[in-house]
Amino acid sequence: MKYNRILLKLSGETLSGSDGKGIDFQSVLDICKEIKECKDLGCEIGIVVGGGNFWRGRSNQHMDRCTADHIGMLATTMNALALQDGFKQIGCESRVQTGIEMRQIAEFYIKNRAVRHMEKDRIVIFGCGTGSPFFSTDTAAALRAAEINADIIFKATNVDGVYTSDPKKDKNATKFDEITYIDVLNKKLNVMDSTATSLCMDNNIPILVFDINKKGNLLATASDNGTLIRIFNVIDGTRVKELRRGSENAYIYSISFDHQSKFLCCTSDRTTVHIFSIGNDNTEFKNHISFMSKVTKLFNKNSKTYFDSEWSFAQFKINETKSIGCFGPNNTIIIVTANGKYYQAKFDPKKEGDCKKINEAWLTFEK
Repeated sequence: MKYNRILLKLSGETLSGSDGKGIDFQSVLDICKEIKECKDLGCEIGIVVGGGNFWRGRSNQHMDRCTADHIGMLATTMNALALQDGFKQIGCESRVQTGIEMRQIAEFYIKNRAVRHMEKDRIVIFGCGTGSPFFSTDTAAALRAAEINADIIFKATNVDGVYTSDPKKDKNATKFDEITYIDVLNKKLNVMDSTATSLCMDNNIPILVFDINKKGNLLATASDNGTLIRIFNVIDGTRVKELRRGSENAYIYSISFDHQSKFLCCTSDRTTVHIFSIGNDNTEFKNHISFMSKVTKLFNKNSKTYFDSEWSFAQFKINETKSIGCFGPNNTIIIVTANGKYYQAKFDPKKEGDCKKINEAWLTFEK
């Protein structure tokens, strides 16, 4: 995993589905399933959830601010309990910890206990924000991330990153690939509130903004290396294929498609080049296919994922651990290694087995 421990910030609205209010339990289950996939790959996860689907304390101008914020804390706890029930239904252990003591329904937040839960492979859901009024759940996310030593904060939103303005309202909005905390504050960008941003800046906690509405986004964001290759459709974010490179973790050096997007070639430090059959003739799929070369660690307990994924149908063994590969004409692959060796091999698209080597040479360069 690229990140060993993450803090996921969910807004209350993500649990409400298309209604925008209350809890749509199917939406809760969908989110829980995606989070479980990420956890099953070896990532420790803490979640801070908002309560905007029930109540926003700062929006109520007729109540004492402390009272309004306390109501908001109760709203976040309702969402935390809904998430816990969702995880329970899909066989994933989780615990709810709240910033205000309510022992009949949740644990009181204790940092060391939260970390211990994560080390025991449990997801920890933090309710009640910070437990104090005047602080948002964004600030709670930054605070909890600092306390549990999270590698990063994943902020789930309705857009795929940080923009100069709301891209759904402004067609001229420009996306930032990266931006500093100071620029977020100076430009008054609506990433997190200023208190949360400052807390992340002071503790050097990176923030990654992603679109929660596209399936596979959380998984693609959290993964970096290992055994699985997942192919996603960039139009709607759906996962098209899950391919298994091998049973052990590996560092992937290259992933490439043939010109018709029917086959995929993968090279890694495991010295075996793998060829997978994607087997899709849909023109739209060919034009818009994308792949996630972030390959992920798998545990034995996740046997369903293990056996549901597809294995390579053709392999080519080389002696070198660093190489890149691509497809050549007439069902061939071309492999170039870091020490300057060149291989060409042919595979039979209708037959499983080893590729047939047809050329091997050292690369020479003219001066």
